[in-house]
Amino acid sequence: MKKIRTILIGYGKMGKGLGVKDKGSHFGALKNLKKKFLLLDIIYRKKKGLINSSLKKFHPNLVVICVSSQNHYNVCKQIFESDFKPKVIFLEKPCFQSRFELNEILKLSKKKKIKIIINQTYRFNKNSEKLKKKIKLNNLGKIRKISINYTNGFKNNSVHLIDLVYYLFGQNLNFEIIKSWKNIYTTDTNKKINYNFYMYDKKKKIILEGASFNKSVYEIFDINLFFEKGKISVENFFKSIFIQKINLDKFRNKELGNKKKFFKCIKDNPLINAYNRIYQYVKIGTNIRNFDLETNKKTMQTIFKVEKNA
Repeated sequence: MKKIRTILIGYGKMGKGLGVKDKGSHFGALKNLKKKFLLLDIIYRKKKGLINSSLKKFHPNLVVICVSSQNHYNVCKQIFESDFKPKVIFLEKPCFQSRFELNEILKLSKKKKIKIIINQTYRFNKNSEKLKKKIKLNNLGKIRKISINYTNGFKNNSVHLIDLVYYLFGQNLNFEIIKSWKNIYTTDTNKKINYNFYMYDKKKKIILEGASFNKSVYEIFDINLFFEKGKISVENFFKSIFIQKINLDKFRNKELGNKKKFFKCIKDNPLINAYNRIYQYVKIGTNIRNFDLETNKKTMQTIFKVEKNA
């Protein structure tokens, strides 16, 4: 079977990473999957002429975009304006900076029939998939409150956890903003905006709240799910998951690694998983709806609500 012809636009932290052995970078992942993907070109700069020339020369099936998120819209526009269009665009998160950019690219992707896949890491994580199946068993009752904690920028990091909420509980959630407010902290090289927020789904009676923390003090990235009959905590960047099941007499704390009932978090590589899904989609048309831009729209609408009302 022929390899998927690929070009890579952007060669920074997510593009190059630590090089060929870094499977958490796009370059490393593509090289690791060299039997499936043929990396034909790496574009270091986002100049229009360079991108169009590469599309014309190599006719790629797949274009991977990992430039800074502020430039996603312009790079996507250049691809859509070219006469040499790929079948798939694999775009880093957060996808776009505004509702206008999001809606414009959605329209173009449908018109030009180019599938856009968003690298929302935890949708490709096998632990997320197992957790979703566990929640569907409904042993803990209905979800009532979701609390997330994060550092290192609202759009950059909280987007993972907000997207995980929609992945676990479905796209029909409809959170309205009650209150949001921002604080700014300085990292070594730049300023990033964090938001605290409080939202509510009136129909389903679910609270969604988020709190930001200063990375210079400590790094945190977790989500707590409060159900009618218990609580699930996902901690340390999905390295550990705990459950508390409420009984009439007492709380019982059990780790989701207990051989009697729950699963352990496995060491996983979501980026490799993502590329394997893209390969299956390009080659045999496997359904990839849960990972595309249309599905990511709900996540970004929630992000924009928080920003707008702060």
